[in-house]
Amino acid sequence: MPTGGGTPFTILKTEYAPDGIQWSGETLVFPQGKAIVRVSANGSVPERLVEVKDDEQIEGAQLLPGGAALLFSIRRSAAPSAASAESTEVIVQRLGSTERRTLVPGSYARYGPPPDLVE
Repeated sequence: MPTGGGTPFTILKTEYAPDGIQWSGETLVFPQGKAIVRVSANGSVPERLVEVKDDEQIEGAQLLPGGAALLFSIRRSAAPSAASAESTEVIVQRLGSTERRTLVPGSYARYGPPPDLVE
């Protein structure tokens, strides 16, 4: 529903319940199954930004300032314990690239103004 009032409208119909939506300007970014997608707040077809392997699960997703990279965590289902530090990593990945950079072990990281990275 528009913040100024009016008629509610559908932004996206999906089979997954979005987990960890980031609203940035007119863009929403969130994990959907084995991908991180972006949609317009006015409604649009989801654009896949990042895809993960079958044994990986996305935890959170945040478009970094400038809109050229994503910050997110990956949990590997093959790890001994889903809660162990060895099973999750905080990742940064540039849009349009498949190369990932692991920043630290951990999950649900959030960007804050430099030099902050909150886990």
